[in-house]
Amino acid sequence: MMSMLKNDLNVILRREELEKGIQKYIYIMDFLKNTDVTTDIEFQKKYKSFFAMGRKNKIYYEVYFNLLEQSKNNPIPFSKVLNHIHENTKQFHCSFGSKLVHVTNPNEPIWDNIVSNQHFGFKLPYPSAKNREERINIVYSNYRDAFFDFISSEEGQKIIKAFDDKFPEYASKISNTKKIDFVLWQDR
Repeated sequence: MMSMLKNDLNVILRREELEKGIQKYIYIMDFLKNTDVTTDIEFQKKYKSFFAMGRKNKIYYEVYFNLLEQSKNNPIPFSKVLNHIHENTKQFHCSFGSKLVHVTNPNEPIWDNIVSNQHFGFKLPYPSAKNREERINIVYSNYRDAFFDFISSEEGQKIIKAFDDKFPEYASKISNTKKIDFVLWQDR
């Protein structure tokens, strides 16, 4: 089997931006449960920056952070997040929807083109595709299955062990899913 990584794992794990990203992620995960994300502007700024949410309109952020607040103690599946955001904003945001799902259930993978496309080969349907919401859900489900298969693979386990060895202080604070995501996202 061909390696998923394009670069040397030890080089990836030594990148300064990786540890900075880990620290930002830990902040988000620690504060999520202890704040009202609909009103905590500082949390929202850090969340939007870490997850590279760019500039969306006020309504989009209200819908998004209201849903995050509602689901942070009772995670909802990706399909419902995607549908809720679309119904309220008329936009499909697979990436941001998956990030919301992930922070409420850290074992769920994040859809990001660097990881989902460049490493796993999955692409979203075109914006004009018929039954786009249904097709996005199918693609995400297939990606999710492939991601979990990779976590269980020899290479996935090697990445997790190397991550834990390099960052023992974070080993129990970060899910195996996110450890893989961190490494693959840095491998570009």
